[in-house]
Amino acid sequence: SHVINYDIPLDPEIYVHRIGRTGRAGRAGCAITLVKPRERGLLRTIERVTGAQLQRLRLPTIADVIARRREAFKETLRETIEQGGLEAYTILAEDLAEEFSPTDLAAAAFKLLLGEPLDAADDALAAAEPDVDFRDRPGRRRDGRDRPGRDFGGRREFGPERGMARLFLDVGREDGVRPADIVGAIANEAGIPGRAIGAIELFDRFSFVEVPETQANKVLRALKNTTIRGRRIAPTFARPRR
Repeated sequence: SHVINYDIPLDPEIYVHRIGRTGRAGRAGCAITLVKPRERGLLRTIERVTGAQLQRLRLPTIADVIARRREAFKETLRETIEQGGLEAYTILAEDLAEEFSPTDLAAAAFKLLLGEPLDAADDALAAAEPDVDFRDRPGRRRDGRDRPGRDFGGRREFGPERGMARLFLDVGREDGVRPADIVGAIANEAGIPGRAIGAIELFDRFSFVEVPETQANKVLRALKNTTIRGRRIAPTFARPRR
């Protein structure tokens, strides 16, 4: 009933083929595509080719996810109370209520049940989220493949951001590599937080990634002979664009 595209296909025909898996035999279906701001041009191309207007929705923030978890947990508690059968637990709660407040008792029970606060993932997710520049800029175009004749736009024309160094990695889409794999390799091997890693460009057989200029040599040493998706890599500094 659902097809989720974690990246937007470069070819509109591929997109149509993917979403065709939903709603078969007269049933309703839903296709969800995650689109980065710099990929909006691809989205417009798909709309133009298919003649369909795609509904745009905002991705939930970390705060949204945490709020939803809290509401879901509270709803579960309400349902448990309404179902009854709490007599044995009520006796225990009444005994402990002579020593502790109801609020402290409930909080302790939640801690035992959940193991960690509902917002504990906040810092962890923020630390793992790469600070990649996905803003639309004039002159920037994206090309997700290293084949001639396919230009959907998106590569920067003037080199890396100020203070960043651009590295070449000899792995790409055909190796099953995703941006998250590159961020993970750099963060784990070089000890650089994901938020410090810059723009990532994936092609069929190679990739580019921007890292802080002061950390570039450290990253190259750390990634030497490292494997990404089972493929041993030999990273180098990217040649300046002409």
